[in-house]
Amino acid sequence: MAGSTGSFVKWDAEDGAGHNFSPASLRYSPELYLACVPGAKLPGWSAGEVDLGLRFMALTSWLDLMVKVNIKQVLCVMPSQEMDTRYKDLAERNFGRACESQGLKFAHIDLVEERWPSVEVASEIFKAMKMIRDTLPSGGGQKPRDSWVLATSDASDLSAVMAVCWICFLSPSLDPLSAAKAVSEEASNVGLKRDPLKAFGSEDDFTSFISEVLKSST
Repeated sequence: MAGSTGSFVKWDAEDGAGHNFSPASLRYSPELYLACVPGAKLPGWSAGEVDLGLRFMALTSWLDLMVKVNIKQVLCVMPSQEMDTRYKDLAERNFGRACESQGLKFAHIDLVEERWPSVEVASEIFKAMKMIRDTLPSGGGQKPRDSWVLATSDASDLSAVMAVCWICFLSPSLDPLSAAKAVSEEASNVGLKRDPLKAFGSEDDFTSFISEVLKSST
């Protein structure tokens, strides 16, 4: 499967699917990618619940993929306790340091899962996304900004919603439902499924949520 970070890059379809990795939308936001955190698809996350070798392989495979597609920064959104426990006995004993050891900048937002979806949580994530975009160099001229990834415990839900917010921010004339369709279709192109509307009762609820996040983040 292929994506673009300013030059044509490829990644193995199986590796990408293993980490739920895909562009958010190459048409509307070619610099943003979505992924699960390393090992998210392994059962359990407490130390000892999953074989150490499997967890280490998941981490190294994830880092190798990010480097291969020229990702420059990671924005990780997951509970701090889960992040600390999941990675404390691997590599650098810290997910952020493991990323930085590979030349990736790293930022983390502590997620209280019981509060999702909420405009307050989404606004905090969205503001962090804008800060990352503002700090990553664009290179000037026609060269796109450096690429970055939004990594969550479940990239099919939270990150898909945030991708819609991001696309609507970059393309104000695009309505949230059209942006959601773009995110879903981009994932489908690499054999994945993302449903930005999954956590909402109706299309109206979803559209209102996206609008509130954009308003609260200006």
